[in-house]
Amino acid sequence: MSSKGPDLQDFMPSSSFVPQRSALNRTNLSDFLLLLIISIGGTRLLLPVFDGFFLSLPWSDDAVNAARLALGLMLHSLIALITTWFIFFYRRQIKLKDIELGPWSNQWLRTALPMAAPIILTTLLINYTISLLLGDSFNNPQSTVVETLGHTPSSLVVLITGTLIIAPVLEEIIFRGLLLGWLELKMSRLKALMVSSLAFALVHGAPLLVPALFVAGMGFGFARQKAKSLWPAIVLHAIFNGLSVLLILSAPA
Repeated sequence: MSSKGPDLQDFMPSSSFVPQRSALNRTNLSDFLLLLIISIGGTRLLLPVFDGFFLSLPWSDDAVNAARLALGLMLHSLIALITTWFIFFYRRQIKLKDIELGPWSNQWLRTALPMAAPIILTTLLINYTISLLLGDSFNNPQSTVVETLGHTPSSLVVLITGTLIIAPVLEEIIFRGLLLGWLELKMSRLKALMVSSLAFALVHGAPLLVPALFVAGMGFGFARQKAKSLWPAIVLHAIFNGLSVLLILSAPA
């Protein structure tokens, strides 16, 4: 009696899932570019409007910078959320089921948890290797954001809400739900996974973090492909962000 190990196809969704996502054919590349332009440009246009208000506050420079950064993060998320809804869900009439975001099930947690450690350890190793190569010139912009916000209760609320809830849900809807789903209709699943992961890494605007974010994106996308649901990717993303923030907060000053 012969025993055969699991094949890679055992961990990939069957081809039958592609026609079920055909509603994504209603979108195109210009929709994603428009989302990117409005999300980034809208924040940069609106945030300076509040500069006068911040300067009028009897706060220290550190407190003003933290408040301005928190507002910028919230504005960016709100603009991205509204734009995503309008372009894809209202204008293109895409439904949540089309991006494989259905009801929650505990099985999504069981799918995500075993994948968390390999993704986190790999990205930590990548960043550690880059830091060894670059020395003092390696600057993690995520550390700068956390340090600017500070360790006050209000800043921790902003961090927890943004990194564990808003970013995982919104970014996974965009990159693993909409973009990866659309690309899977245009090319092989592996190519689609790689392209969407690269876009995910580049859009963060941190060149030194691109390799680690690319690997993280590959892990999140593979989880969605394996489970045929967006929930495992959201869970993995939340775990990844939460641990990243925890490591930054616990690092010696």
